Amino acid sequence: MPLHPGETTQIARLFGFLLLGEQLAGDMAARQAALAPVPKLGRFLQTQARQEAFHAVVFQGVIHWLVPRGVRTPRHPSMERYRGLMESALARGDLAESLLALQVLLEAMGDVVLEAIDAGIERRGLGFKRLRRVLRQQEQMHYAFGVHQLDSLVSASDAHRVQLQGQARNYLEVIDAMFTELKESFLDFGENPSDYRRAFQQRLPAWLAPT
Repeated sequence: MPLHPGETTQIARLFGFLLLGEQLAGDMAARQAALAPVPKLGRFLQTQARQEAFHAVVFQGVIHWLVPRGVRTPRHPSMERYRGLMESALARGDLAESLLALQVLLEAMGDVVLEAIDAGIERRGLGFKRLRRVLRQQEQMHYAFGVHQLDSLVSASDAHRVQLQGQARNYLEVIDAMFTELKESFLDFGENPSDYRRAFQQRLPAWLAPT
C-alpha cells in the first residue's frame, strides 16, 4: 500500500519522537554504567548505550528515507523534562530511580509507540522485517532487565517498593504528557490515544500498576 505525502510526514514525525527517546536512552545508559556497583551490570548498560545509539542512527535514516527533503518535527517539552528528572536522579547517584525511569517506564512507553508504527509498516508491506524485529527484541530485553533488577529490590524491602512507587509518579505524569503531545499523530492514523495509554499501563510491573 503506497504512502501519501501527509501520511509519510506523520510517520516521520513519530520516528522523530522515537529518535529523541533513543538519544536520551543512550546518554542515560552510558551514565548508568558509570554508577554500576558490579562489572556485569556495567557491561549490560554499556551494551545498551551502544544499542540505543545504533537505534538512533536507524531512526535518523528512516526519517530521511521517508522525507528526503527533511521534515519539521515538533518540540517535545515532555522529553526534555524527562531528561531533567533522570539527570537529577543520576546526579544523586540513585541508580534504582534511573533504572525505573529508563529501563522500565520509558522503554515500556517506547515499545507501545514502536509497536503501533511496526504494525503500520507491516500492513503497508514496507519491509525491514528483520531489522524491526531486532530493534524491538533489544528494547524488550532492556525493559525485562530493568524489571528484573527492581523486582529484586521490591521483593527484599517494602521501603524500596514505596520509594519507587513515589518516584514513579513524577515520571508517569511526564509520560502522560508525552501521550498528549502525540495525540494528533495518533488521530491522524485513526487511532485512539486512550488505547495506547491502556497498553502502556498493561506493560507495567504489578507493583507499579495503578490500583
